[in-house]
Amino acid sequence: MSSFTVAYTVLIGGGIIALYVLARKIAQPRPASRTEDAQQPRGVRLLQVYPTTGEDAETDVDIIAIHGLDTKSPDTWEWKSKEEQTSVNWLADPLMLPSRVGQARIFMCDWPSDLFEHSDYSQKTIGDFARLLLAGIRGRPRAEKRPILFIASCLGGILLMKALVDASEEYVAVRRATRGIVFLATPFRGTSFSDVADWAEPSLRAWAFIQNRNVSKLLQIVKATTDLQELVRSFTALCSEERLIDCVATFYETRTSSLPRKVIPWLPTLLSHPKLLVDKDSATLDIVQNPLLLNRPHVQMNKFSGPKDADYEVLIEKIVSIISKIRMINADAYLKSRYYEPGSLMIKQLSGKLLPMEQCYINLTMVDTGSTSGQGDVSLSSQGSPANRLKIKTPKDNLLFELSALFKQRQGSNGKSIEPRRILIRGHAGVGKSTLCKKIVHDFVHGDVWKDKFVRILWLPLQRLKTEPKDGYNLKDLLSRVFFSQSPKREDFAKELWEAMEKAEYKDTVFVLDGLDEVSEVFDEGHLMFKFLQFLLKLPVVIVTSRPHMSLPQGLKSFDLELEIIGFLQDQVEAYVDKAFTSFNVNTPTRNQAQEVQSFFEQYQFLQDLMRIPILLEALCFIWDGRRHNSSSETSLKTMTAVYQAITESLWKKDVLKLEKKDRNSLIIHKNVKNSKMERIEKIVPDEVYYLERLAFSGLVEDTIEFGLKEQEAISSQITFPEQTLEKLSFVQTSDSSSEPSSKDRSYHFLHLTFQEYFAACHFVRQWKAGKSRQFVFPGKEERSCTPVIFLQSHKYDARFDIFWRFVAGLLNTKDGEATRTLFKTIEANPRDLLGPVHQRLVMNCISEIPRNEESRFSAERESLEKQISSWVLFECRFTNESQFVHKMELPASVLCKAIESASSESRIILFKSLYGRPVIPSEVIRLAMRWLEGNVARDLKLAVIDMVGRLHGTLDDEVLRAIAAWLNDKDSIVRYKAITTLSKQPRLSGELLEVIIAILNNGDWNDRWKVLDILGKQSQLSDKALKAIIVQLGDKKKWAVRCIAIETLKKQSQFSDEVLEVIITRLDDKDLSVREAAIEILGEQSQFSDKALEAIIVQFNNKDSNVRKVAIKTLGKQSQLNDEILKAIIARFDDEDLSVREVAIEILGKHAQFSDKALEAIIARLGDKELRVRYKAFEALEKQSQLSDETLEAIIVQLGDEDSSVREVAIRILGKQPQLNDETFKAIITRLDDKDSRVQKAAFKTLKKQSQLSDKVLEAIIARLDNKNSSDRRTVLYILGNQSQLSNKALKAIITRLDDKNSRVQYVANEPGSLVGEWPILCNHRARWVQVYITSILS
Repeated sequence: MSSFTVAYTVLIGGGIIALYVLARKIAQPRPASRTEDAQQPRGVRLLQVYPTTGEDAETDVDIIAIHGLDTKSPDTWEWKSKEEQTSVNWLADPLMLPSRVGQARIFMCDWPSDLFEHSDYSQKTIGDFARLLLAGIRGRPRAEKRPILFIASCLGGILLMKALVDASEEYVAVRRATRGIVFLATPFRGTSFSDVADWAEPSLRAWAFIQNRNVSKLLQIVKATTDLQELVRSFTALCSEERLIDCVATFYETRTSSLPRKVIPWLPTLLSHPKLLVDKDSATLDIVQNPLLLNRPHVQMNKFSGPKDADYEVLIEKIVSIISKIRMINADAYLKSRYYEPGSLMIKQLSGKLLPMEQCYINLTMVDTGSTSGQGDVSLSSQGSPANRLKIKTPKDNLLFELSALFKQRQGSNGKSIEPRRILIRGHAGVGKSTLCKKIVHDFVHGDVWKDKFVRILWLPLQRLKTEPKDGYNLKDLLSRVFFSQSPKREDFAKELWEAMEKAEYKDTVFVLDGLDEVSEVFDEGHLMFKFLQFLLKLPVVIVTSRPHMSLPQGLKSFDLELEIIGFLQDQVEAYVDKAFTSFNVNTPTRNQAQEVQSFFEQYQFLQDLMRIPILLEALCFIWDGRRHNSSSETSLKTMTAVYQAITESLWKKDVLKLEKKDRNSLIIHKNVKNSKMERIEKIVPDEVYYLERLAFSGLVEDTIEFGLKEQEAISSQITFPEQTLEKLSFVQTSDSSSEPSSKDRSYHFLHLTFQEYFAACHFVRQWKAGKSRQFVFPGKEERSCTPVIFLQSHKYDARFDIFWRFVAGLLNTKDGEATRTLFKTIEANPRDLLGPVHQRLVMNCISEIPRNEESRFSAERESLEKQISSWVLFECRFTNESQFVHKMELPASVLCKAIESASSESRIILFKSLYGRPVIPSEVIRLAMRWLEGNVARDLKLAVIDMVGRLHGTLDDEVLRAIAAWLNDKDSIVRYKAITTLSKQPRLSGELLEVIIAILNNGDWNDRWKVLDILGKQSQLSDKALKAIIVQLGDKKKWAVRCIAIETLKKQSQFSDEVLEVIITRLDDKDLSVREAAIEILGEQSQFSDKALEAIIVQFNNKDSNVRKVAIKTLGKQSQLNDEILKAIIARFDDEDLSVREVAIEILGKHAQFSDKALEAIIARLGDKELRVRYKAFEALEKQSQLSDETLEAIIVQLGDEDSSVREVAIRILGKQPQLNDETFKAIITRLDDKDSRVQKAAFKTLKKQSQLSDKVLEAIIARLDNKNSSDRRTVLYILGNQSQLSNKALKAIITRLDDKNSRVQYVANEPGSLVGEWPILCNHRARWVQVYITSILS
């Protein structure tokens, strides 16, 4: 006899003796002092041990300790010294846990864990205990959304898992508040003494019975059951879902325990049988990569002697680490709720409405770092021209960059692969830098981008650094001062976040450093902020935004990736215009109105340029109020100045209401200013208008675009301007939207640089009108004064003032033209540009802002100035062989026409070629150019004109197209080719032009014919004459390309007349295979055929080429109805020598609902085809038939023995769809349960399982399989039997034999019919018979 057996024999004997003694003792009368309250079951209560109740302490985390089975708090957490008779509770001792967790509350959770429950109460399941636990935790004081760290001992951990997994909507807040868990020796896979529980449980039940009690069902938890396994799996999934994995810790014991000695303390070591009660394997979760050990037995896993206890130090360090992570998560959560909620990240539109980030467009393009070397332009002076200023360009597709791909691996400048981490993004004001920053934050916080790489994102407007902190610059102070300034836990949050980032070496945080150009003054090494800015810029993961003109600080590490924000693409412009009217609440917001606006904008190139800038497009849409599209309004918006006047007028009307201005002591409302002109609005907001004008002008003079407190005060010192007024104006934006509106540190910039230039021009014009020779003061670094004339003479050639002077000219334009005359006389006066082009460009730009008016006094001067510009253009052609002026959209059409008319033949060619690069060519110039397409014109001139017109976008008028078409028969092949190429770019041509083009198909030059066919292919509908001409090209024997494009052109046509179809049919016998196939394919797309067409296609069934035969069958197969003749022809192809033809013929026939007997016979014959693919297609065809004859079924049954498993599978599927099958068929299917292929087995199982009334013979064959060695087969048989409506006694007895099956899953199916209501509805209905047979079998 082994020592183990002896031990358990002694234990059992001792247990019986103990029970006897206990019974005698318990049987004695109970003391009268025993109260009813002692009989009441314990509830769940939370005892706060730190800080003590009543202390008004600010706390941020709750620590809740949950004890295990058959114990209570605080006893289970106390270390009791035998020598000194003292106890230490590490949860409450001031020198232990409370001293290490800072502002945390500590609770001990006491729950009814008694091993014995009073028999007067119903027994609780683990689910009941879990709900009690949840209710107790939820009811703790000041719970709110306070995060929880649980410390769970032994079986308390199992209970906690159950509670969190099962938390219903009522208790889901507890689950969401759970941010960390420490498990102390929790038996996730059962205890090592689960076998003891099996024999000890009867003794415990006897003991409980004597005491009028029940053994708690929680005892079952110690066993490694499937329920426990499922709970652990669910909890693991929950941890992953709630992102708890990093904050879960498990501890396991390393010293053994002896349960026998708990019963018999004096038991010798030989018989004590010590074990680890919860070993490492059981105490560890798969999701915890590094479980920790404590050098103590199970009973001491939650008790520690003092702060220097070595095991306590291991445990407390882990708890502190998790608390730190929780606080870091709290800090991140605060950032998200305070700054990064979707509402906070919306874009505020000019209308005042908020635009969701999902509707924002951001376009990024790669920057050639080799050419820039990471350095931008040093000032605004290089941005002079509108094209450069507005950055209007359409990048190549390969340079466009997806925002989500910022950190994806790519090739670096050195040719090596890198994952970019340091990124510089440049962009002009108004192009969307602020929107980009919000988009980056939004997509990370609320989307799925980059979360696999980084933990958090911090958006820092660098402008916030300008306020010097008391203790110097450092990251911890920055976090506290900028991000957590409004939180009472600002210092704690800053500390936890800073320490976490530093521990990760800042590699898990994306720093978005917004507006590097706004802190350029600190680039000096002597500046206090310089070193800290360097520290930020050198962080491992940064996205830096800046305006293009900004030079980077010296010594800065190069960026991995440089990008530029560009304007909208054309399709984005159209999409925005479509949505704009709903956003701005325009009357009758329809698609037609959006198209009307789009059409109006497209009339003017400068408007098309403005529309590509997001903020300007928004402004342009905002001013369109339903009346802007009438003729008078179109006239008023023909210049850039007029557009900005309209925008500012509309925005001032909106701002008047925001500023709460009054008129005669009454608050102004919308209807008071709805129809007001700018003159009246200026009287309402004179100080605000004048302030913006002076601010803009001083900035332009000082080359400043960002206005901080210093610049603002310089202007407000001279004007009455209330604080926080800038915040209410639509024309400026803050660079730091995250700061408070009342903050004096806020800096501002104009919506776009052009708005600053416009307001600056308004200020200058105001001074000009006050007196050209009167001195005026303009503020800046040094106050200066001069007359407007002197200022013009000093700055008229300064590229930085280019758009400024345009606005000045437009603003000075009046009906009489007198002010305009004076302006241009001043411009023409000395000093003058010695070489000439700069001066002529200035004059040209200013004239472009003045609409032509023959009644104006400026009319004569305008004529003279335009003639002067025209002469310069011709001079440029003669001396440089090109004209830069012609490229400029500002060059008036009248000047260009004058230059072309007076130019020599050579200069005229240069002018036309120079127009190639111009986006839009005025219609007057195009009509004039048509003169040189008539008569005997020099070849080069002719080609220059055709090339110029051919490069135009959009639809040309018929007059121009006819002029070009006249050269289609020119003797010069290049002229013909150029003319055809130009016409091919037109989406639609008139019938007259098509007639001319079709005639070219008779030309012998294949290049011409190829191009003509390309033109015809773009037309939506062609005449029969055109189609016949194309069909003729199918016979081109020399040029394969001509035949191909002719075929493709014909395929694009949807309908053909009978006459044309007959011509196509003649091509069915063409020697060229591709022509024959195309002809058949074209015919196959037709909805109806003439008899002649059908006959011609059927003839191709016998074509020598198998591809033609196959295409012909497919073509007729597309018809909805097949007559007998067609069916007969298709069936004949079942015997085709080519495998693919046979396959296609069967497939086509199988698509039709019902077969004739002959068709069915032909398909059945193919079941025995040598080729597997043909056999399979035949089966697929039969599968679509609703009912098959016995003869057909017999043929299918034979194929159950086919060598290919896919054939066997489809054969069973077909049989399973039949309404009735005989016994022989079922038996044949039963044999397939042993098939080598699992798919065939599954098909057989499904077919048999859905049969509810199998005959006794068939059932006998099935029952016989219950003796199969494979447990899966036995289980399958039980499922099939379970679906029968009636079962014989023999069948029931066979099921009963499986109650003792060696396989537990088979036992489960046989033993628990009541649990399979969904699977065994009939057996459950006959449960009484099942039980009767079961009892009979036992008795026998």
